[in-house]
Amino acid sequence: MFFFQIILILVLILMIYNIIEVKKFNKNGLIVEYENNFINELDNIKTTIKKLNPVLINVKNSDLNIQSLISKNLSYNIGDVGYSMKKINDSENIRILKNKNIFSDLCKDKIYFNNEMIHSSQIPLIKQESISLLKGYQLLSLEYCKHNYNIIYILEGEVTIFLFNPKHKQDILGKSLESIKKYAHKYHLKKDNLLIIPTNWYYIQESTDNVLEYHCDSDNIFCVLYNMIR
Repeated sequence: MFFFQIILILVLILMIYNIIEVKKFNKNGLIVEYENNFINELDNIKTTIKKLNPVLINVKNSDLNIQSLISKNLSYNIGDVGYSMKKINDSENIRILKNKNIFSDLCKDKIYFNNEMIHSSQIPLIKQESISLLKGYQLLSLEYCKHNYNIIYILEGEVTIFLFNPKHKQDILGKSLESIKKYAHKYHLKKDNLLIIPTNWYYIQESTDNVLEYHCDSDNIFCVLYNMIR
């Protein structure tokens, strides 16, 4: 019994420590871009991530795009959103956000980036992987990055992303999207760009054409419950 009490106390201490850590942010954080082969820059990337800066890298992937996804899976129905691939093909305006079924059913074996490569801690991660599919003009709602690692990977198309440092939280919450853009770091993302956003940041995405995105939201095991409810 005493042994289990010790284990429980250690787990609670680790949970409290990691929850305190996940609340931190870098008020001077800026996007740091690595243009070279990111494999050769892993140590620098990990250091930049530990400093709670957004990181942009370029990761070549398979030619996964909306058209190939549709043509190879015409009979597939996305039950949780009520779309079929045929409907997506025939529609000019589509907004499907962070859909786990599309990832697990159609894309899981076609995306090769493993976010644990940029994870500097030995603490295991719990990952939530998903796909966003956009057609036509889209201005997406303000998104809060509550996970330890928040990854957006552009598989097709281009988006403009507006990143907000947590220091602007009171300036942006409850305001119109257009009015808060002035507080953002604005960046143009294109195919093969992979953006790692620190916890506690916010972002808006704007696009005008077909966009296919991979998302990976990861929590370390001591923060997962806290991140779920905040």
